[in-house]
Amino acid sequence: MDYQEKQKKVFREMEKAFKEGKSRATIVEMMANYADDNQICLTTVVFIPKYLRERIQERIIKPLKKTGPAQYFYPLQSLHITIQGIRIVHRPPLFTKDDIEKVKKAFSRIIPQYSPINFEIKGILELPTSLSLKAFSDKKFHDLVMVLRKTLDQIGLPDDKAYFSKNVVLGNISFCRYTRKPNELFQKKVKEFKNVEIGKINADKVHLITTNAVCHSNKTDIIKTFNLRKK
Repeated sequence: MDYQEKQKKVFREMEKAFKEGKSRATIVEMMANYADDNQICLTTVVFIPKYLRERIQERIIKPLKKTGPAQYFYPLQSLHITIQGIRIVHRPPLFTKDDIEKVKKAFSRIIPQYSPINFEIKGILELPTSLSLKAFSDKKFHDLVMVLRKTLDQIGLPDDKAYFSKNVVLGNISFCRYTRKPNELFQKKVKEFKNVEIGKINADKVHLITTNAVCHSNKTDIIKTFNLRKK
Protein backbone atom coordinates (compact mmCIF):
# COMPACT_ATOMS: atom_id res chain seq x y z
CA MET A 1 0.00 0.00 0.00
CA ASP A 2 1.53 3.35 -1.02
CA TYR A 3 1.53 6.27 1.40
CA GLN A 4 -1.48 8.07 -0.10
CA GLU A 5 -3.55 4.90 0.23
CA LYS A 6 -2.58 4.75 3.91
CA GLN A 7 -3.64 8.38 4.29
CA LYS A 8 -7.00 7.71 2.59
CA LYS A 9 -7.63 4.83 4.98
CA VAL A 10 -6.84 6.93 8.06
CA PHE A 11 -9.01 9.83 6.81
CA ARG A 12 -11.96 7.40 6.45
CA GLU A 13 -11.37 5.88 9.87
CA MET A 14 -11.04 9.30 11.48
CA GLU A 15 -14.32 10.63 10.08
CA LYS A 16 -16.10 7.45 11.20
CA ALA A 17 -14.62 7.62 14.70
CA PHE A 18 -15.62 11.27 15.16
CA LYS A 19 -19.17 10.57 13.94
CA GLU A 20 -19.43 7.76 16.48
CA GLY A 21 -17.87 9.87 19.25
CA LYS A 22 -14.92 7.50 19.61
CA SER A 23 -11.97 9.73 18.65
CA ARG A 24 -9.66 11.31 21.21
CA ALA A 25 -7.80 13.42 18.66
CA THR A 26 -7.48 17.13 19.45
CA ILE A 27 -10.00 19.40 17.75
CA VAL A 28 -10.86 23.09 18.15
CA GLU A 29 -14.04 23.66 20.13
CA MET A 30 -16.90 25.49 18.45
CA MET A 31 -17.06 29.20 19.23
CA ALA A 32 -18.90 32.31 18.07
CA ASN A 33 -15.89 34.51 17.21
CA TYR A 34 -12.84 32.71 15.88
CA ALA A 35 -11.14 35.73 14.33
CA ASP A 36 -10.72 37.56 17.64
CA ASP A 37 -9.93 34.49 19.72
CA ASN A 38 -6.84 35.18 21.84
CA GLN A 39 -5.83 31.56 22.37
CA ILE A 40 -2.44 31.21 20.68
CA CYS A 41 -0.44 28.25 19.37
CA LEU A 42 3.11 27.68 18.14
CA THR A 43 3.30 25.75 14.89
CA THR A 44 4.89 25.35 11.45
CA VAL A 45 2.85 25.77 8.29
CA VAL A 46 2.88 26.02 4.52
CA PHE A 47 0.70 28.82 3.17
CA ILE A 48 -1.39 28.04 0.09
CA PRO A 49 -0.38 29.74 -3.21
CA LYS A 50 -2.69 32.41 -4.57
CA TYR A 51 -4.02 30.47 -7.57
CA LEU A 52 -5.18 27.59 -5.34
CA ARG A 53 -6.62 29.95 -2.72
CA GLU A 54 -8.74 31.52 -5.43
CA ARG A 55 -9.81 28.11 -6.72
CA ILE A 56 -10.89 27.06 -3.21
CA GLN A 57 -12.79 30.33 -2.87
CA GLU A 58 -14.69 29.94 -6.15
CA ARG A 59 -15.37 26.23 -6.07
CA ILE A 60 -16.09 25.63 -2.39
CA ILE A 61 -16.23 28.64 -0.06
CA LYS A 62 -18.60 30.83 -2.10
CA PRO A 63 -21.21 28.08 -2.68
CA LEU A 64 -21.10 26.99 0.97
CA LYS A 65 -21.38 30.58 2.22
CA LYS A 66 -24.71 30.86 0.43
CA THR A 67 -26.17 27.96 2.41
CA GLY A 68 -24.39 28.64 5.71
CA PRO A 69 -23.49 32.33 5.93
CA ALA A 70 -23.26 32.24 9.73
CA GLN A 71 -20.37 29.77 9.71
CA TYR A 72 -16.78 31.04 9.88
CA PHE A 73 -14.90 30.82 6.59
CA TYR A 74 -11.16 31.45 6.55
CA PRO A 75 -9.86 34.57 4.80
CA LEU A 76 -7.88 33.40 1.78
CA GLN A 77 -4.53 34.54 3.18
CA SER A 78 -5.10 32.30 6.22
CA LEU A 79 -5.38 29.05 4.26
CA HIS A 80 -2.50 26.72 5.12
CA ILE A 81 -1.28 23.18 5.69
CA THR A 82 0.19 22.47 9.12
CA ILE A 83 3.56 20.75 8.86
CA GLN A 84 4.26 20.18 12.54
CA GLY A 85 2.46 21.64 15.52
CA ILE A 86 4.45 22.43 18.66
CA ARG A 87 1.99 23.88 21.18
CA ILE A 88 -1.80 23.83 20.80
CA VAL A 89 -3.95 26.96 21.13
CA HIS A 90 -4.26 28.17 24.72
CA ARG A 91 -4.56 31.32 26.76
CA PRO A 92 -2.04 32.03 28.18
CA PRO A 93 0.23 30.44 25.55
CA LEU A 94 1.83 27.14 26.54
CA PHE A 95 5.27 28.29 25.41
CA THR A 96 7.83 30.98 26.21
CA LYS A 97 10.21 33.15 24.17
CA ASP A 98 12.99 30.74 25.13
CA ASP A 99 10.92 27.85 23.75
CA ILE A 100 10.53 29.68 20.46
CA GLU A 101 14.28 30.20 20.23
CA LYS A 102 14.92 26.51 20.92
CA VAL A 103 12.54 25.48 18.14
CA LYS A 104 13.92 28.07 15.72
CA LYS A 105 17.48 26.87 16.29
CA ALA A 106 16.62 23.16 16.04
CA PHE A 107 14.35 23.44 12.99
CA SER A 108 16.90 25.66 11.21
CA ARG A 109 19.24 22.66 11.19
CA ILE A 110 16.66 20.12 10.02
CA ILE A 111 14.09 21.57 7.63
CA PRO A 112 16.56 22.93 5.01
CA GLN A 113 17.95 19.39 4.63
CA TYR A 114 14.67 18.25 3.05
CA SER A 115 13.51 18.81 -0.50
CA PRO A 116 10.16 20.48 -1.35
CA ILE A 117 7.02 18.52 -0.46
CA ASN A 118 4.30 17.78 -2.98
CA PHE A 119 0.68 17.84 -1.82
CA GLU A 120 -2.37 16.81 -3.81
CA ILE A 121 -5.50 18.62 -2.59
CA LYS A 122 -8.68 16.59 -3.05
CA GLY A 123 -11.73 15.65 -1.03
CA ILE A 124 -13.41 17.21 1.99
CA LEU A 125 -12.71 16.08 5.55
CA GLU A 126 -15.74 16.49 7.83
CA LEU A 127 -15.00 16.90 11.54
CA PRO A 128 -17.45 17.80 14.34
CA THR A 129 -16.59 21.52 14.35
CA SER A 130 -14.92 22.13 10.98
CA LEU A 131 -14.41 21.36 7.32
CA SER A 132 -11.05 20.84 5.66
CA LEU A 133 -9.62 19.83 2.33
CA LYS A 134 -7.50 16.69 2.45
CA ALA A 135 -3.85 17.17 1.47
CA PHE A 136 -2.25 13.94 0.28
CA SER A 137 1.52 13.54 0.13
CA ASP A 138 4.22 10.93 -0.23
CA LYS A 139 6.33 9.42 2.53
CA LYS A 140 8.78 12.33 2.36
CA PHE A 141 6.29 14.41 4.36
CA HIS A 142 6.01 11.61 6.92
CA ASP A 143 9.81 11.37 7.24
CA LEU A 144 10.21 15.10 7.86
CA VAL A 145 7.45 15.21 10.45
CA MET A 146 8.82 12.20 12.34
CA VAL A 147 12.24 13.86 12.57
CA LEU A 148 10.67 17.12 13.76
CA ARG A 149 8.68 15.32 16.45
CA LYS A 150 11.78 13.48 17.65
CA THR A 151 13.66 16.79 17.73
CA LEU A 152 10.91 18.42 19.81
CA ASP A 153 11.21 15.56 22.30
CA GLN A 154 14.98 16.06 22.46
CA ILE A 155 14.73 19.78 23.23
CA GLY A 156 12.09 19.25 25.90
CA LEU A 157 9.10 20.53 23.90
CA PRO A 158 7.18 17.41 22.86
CA ASP A 159 4.22 18.04 20.55
CA ASP A 160 1.19 18.31 22.86
CA LYS A 161 -1.49 17.57 20.26
CA ALA A 162 -3.34 14.23 20.32
CA TYR A 163 -3.37 12.69 16.83
CA PHE A 164 -5.75 10.11 15.45
CA SER A 165 -2.84 8.12 14.00
CA LYS A 166 0.70 8.02 15.31
CA ASN A 167 2.08 6.24 12.27
CA VAL A 168 0.46 8.04 9.32
CA VAL A 169 0.86 11.80 8.96
CA LEU A 170 -2.10 13.66 7.46
CA GLY A 171 -2.19 17.07 5.82
CA ASN A 172 -5.27 19.24 5.48
CA ILE A 173 -6.41 22.78 4.72
CA SER A 174 -9.07 23.97 7.15
CA PHE A 175 -11.40 26.43 5.42
CA CYS A 176 -14.55 26.50 7.59
CA ARG A 177 -15.20 26.33 11.33
CA TYR A 178 -18.68 26.01 12.72
CA THR A 179 -20.24 28.69 14.89
CA ARG A 180 -23.40 26.59 15.18
CA LYS A 181 -24.75 23.25 14.00
CA PRO A 182 -24.89 23.27 10.16
CA ASN A 183 -28.33 23.25 8.56
CA GLU A 184 -29.47 20.45 6.25
CA LEU A 185 -28.98 22.48 3.07
CA PHE A 186 -25.38 23.21 4.08
CA GLN A 187 -24.72 19.55 4.85
CA LYS A 188 -26.18 18.52 1.51
CA LYS A 189 -23.92 20.98 -0.31
CA VAL A 190 -20.88 19.62 1.56
CA LYS A 191 -21.75 16.12 0.30
CA GLU A 192 -21.77 17.45 -3.27
CA PHE A 193 -18.16 18.58 -2.79
CA LYS A 194 -17.04 15.45 -0.95
CA ASN A 195 -14.70 14.30 -3.74
CA VAL A 196 -13.71 17.69 -5.12
CA GLU A 197 -10.26 17.95 -6.73
CA ILE A 198 -8.45 21.26 -6.25
CA GLY A 199 -4.90 20.78 -7.49
CA LYS A 200 -1.31 20.25 -6.41
CA ILE A 201 1.15 22.21 -4.28
CA ASN A 202 4.93 22.06 -4.40
CA ALA A 203 5.77 23.45 -0.97
CA ASP A 204 9.28 24.90 -0.81
CA LYS A 205 8.94 27.12 2.28
CA VAL A 206 7.89 26.27 5.85
CA HIS A 207 7.00 29.06 8.28
CA LEU A 208 7.37 28.95 12.06
CA ILE A 209 4.49 31.04 13.41
CA THR A 210 2.44 31.96 16.43
CA THR A 211 -1.25 32.26 15.64
CA ASN A 212 -4.79 31.50 16.76
CA ALA A 213 -6.98 28.56 15.75
CA VAL A 214 -7.92 30.08 12.38
CA CYS A 215 -4.54 31.62 11.54
CA HIS A 216 -6.16 35.06 11.35
CA SER A 217 -3.75 37.70 10.07
CA ASN A 218 -4.38 39.93 13.10
CA LYS A 219 -3.24 37.11 15.40
CA THR A 220 -0.39 35.69 13.31
CA ASP A 221 3.33 36.43 13.61
CA ILE A 222 5.82 34.76 11.27
CA ILE A 223 8.90 34.07 13.38
CA LYS A 224 11.11 32.44 10.76
CA THR A 225 10.86 31.03 7.25
CA PHE A 226 12.78 27.87 6.35
CA ASN A 227 13.59 27.14 2.71
CA LEU A 228 13.37 23.51 1.70
CA ARG A 229 16.39 22.32 -0.25
CA LYS A 230 16.06 22.44 -4.03
CA LYS A 231 16.65 19.19 -5.85
